[in-house]
Amino acid sequence: LLLVLAATFSFAAGTHQRRSRLPSPAFALSPAIGLRAPARSACTVPVATTCSRQLQRTSRAPLISLQASSTSPSAVPPEETQEQLLAELVGVEDKDERMKALRKMHPLLNNEGLSLVLQRAESEGGAWAEVLEGLQKMTEEAMERGKGTLEELLKSGEINVLDRKIVEGVKKGGIDPAFVQVLEMNIAAAEEGGSGSEMSLQILSHIYTRVQEEMEKVVDPAVGLLHRLLRQVEQPGIRNNILEKYLKPKPEDEWEMTFVDGDMVTDFGADVDPLKLSAAMSTYLGRIRDEGFDEDVVGQTYADCRVIAKDARVWVEQFYDEEMLDDYTESLTPVFQPVLKTLEKYERPPAPPEDDE
Repeated sequence: LLLVLAATFSFAAGTHQRRSRLPSPAFALSPAIGLRAPARSACTVPVATTCSRQLQRTSRAPLISLQASSTSPSAVPPEETQEQLLAELVGVEDKDERMKALRKMHPLLNNEGLSLVLQRAESEGGAWAEVLEGLQKMTEEAMERGKGTLEELLKSGEINVLDRKIVEGVKKGGIDPAFVQVLEMNIAAAEEGGSGSEMSLQILSHIYTRVQEEMEKVVDPAVGLLHRLLRQVEQPGIRNNILEKYLKPKPEDEWEMTFVDGDMVTDFGADVDPLKLSAAMSTYLGRIRDEGFDEDVVGQTYADCRVIAKDARVWVEQFYDEEMLDDYTESLTPVFQPVLKTLEKYERPPAPPEDDE
């Protein structure tokens, strides 16, 4: 069986295309969604051209996989509790009750937990094998729901109706990691479709971009900001405008004192605290490093995040005191310093002149 990671779904067909795309920062928040992907042909849907005239002038946005989830990061237990949770689950004797408990637990399982299920199912069988079978069934159900959601979106007929459905789907949780996987499979199929597939690709790409934008609004603000910045990694002017907007503190007379982990700290009133941005970046890169992505994907992701970190530091220096600047710098030094030499080959060429948003 193939262990399916939240942002590294690998299929019998299309593996190269999936692996060549850079992962998203929201991957760091995503629980694993299952174990084995259905064949791509089982998840592709026909794309109507009812929106075609409205999309003909729309340039295709770069696709960065956003595997956001409605599951709160605080709801996901730390890695050391995965074995304990699963042991309790396997200890439920009644099979039907065990499946009910598995469905409740599923959002809390991370990739380490799934790996443990695979190992125990192979070595011990029994209840562990039944849990594995249950997870496989839930994966297939989730992918089928994702296919149905995409079919409904493609029936919208007008772009404004389509966009409204996307907003509602993200807010209500119908657009989830499984839906994004199905969408990516359809995009890969359209990319390989040759002539006649360009309009389908435009429509699917529009859906993908809008899903990213809406998911950025519902994940943790620092993670949403990081994802938005990575989408603009080749647009330094736009990227810096975004950083200025989100990192700028309120006027000093509006600052507030608050308790964080028992310490009294200043809340500067920025949309995103610089230290939360650095923490989101560290978490994201840690997951990317540990989850088996290709070396070039890891290297490019680190290089892109370092560019963002340097840009953000300029604004931190402008907006905050020396203590905040030092804290921000020190929080990211251990992340990038050990790999600075390696990152040199992943530096992107200078961007051409651009029009700021």
